[in-house]
Amino acid sequence: MKTHLLAAAAALTLAVFAAPAFADSINFSQFGPEYTSVSDPALGTTVGGVGFSITGPGAGFTVLSDPSSWYGEFPNGTPLLYHNGSPGAVTITFDIAINGITELALQDNLFGTYTAFLTAYNGASVVGTSQYTVSNPGDPEPSFIVNGQITSLVITSSNDGQGWALGGSGGAAYTNTGVPEPASWALMMLGFGGLGAVMRNRRRPALAVA
Repeated sequence: MKTHLLAAAAALTLAVFAAPAFADSINFSQFGPEYTSVSDPALGTTVGGVGFSITGPGAGFTVLSDPSSWYGEFPNGTPLLYHNGSPGAVTITFDIAINGITELALQDNLFGTYTAFLTAYNGASVVGTSQYTVSNPGDPEPSFIVNGQITSLVITSSNDGQGWALGGSGGAAYTNTGVPEPASWALMMLGFGGLGAVMRNRRRPALAVA
């Protein structure tokens, strides 16, 4: 019996630590309703509770939505953060490292071909880069993809004379390595509880037999 309990508890504990980290996302509507002016830098929090800052060239940002205030190629209803027309890079810095970025994209305000660039950093070290080129306004919007431990993102465009909008499918989705999701905490506690029960059983003295 003890052997089975120990094996089950160990398996549960290993499953918790081996399970992939949970998916988190950034929702740009947290900065206010459509047409809200946002300061530079903008301070926010992911849906999962990770703090971040967004810094641009200094002209600030505006909350928009596709397709009402921004007529583009993002999914309908996507909240966007518009980079207000000053040429230059936008940097997103996270309070804790994330282990990948995906479903994040930019679209130029000016019509015409443009190339979007993203460089991901861990501290001062480059983790990876991602880029894509859009030639026609009706093309589906691609997205940046970089895997690895990331603390900041630097985003630029080759055609940013009138700014660009940053968004994605439901916001900028990434995988957060910092905090287990509630189900993982539950499994962890169950695993530790099983181990505790095994240890208590092992400490009990055997009953004397007359």
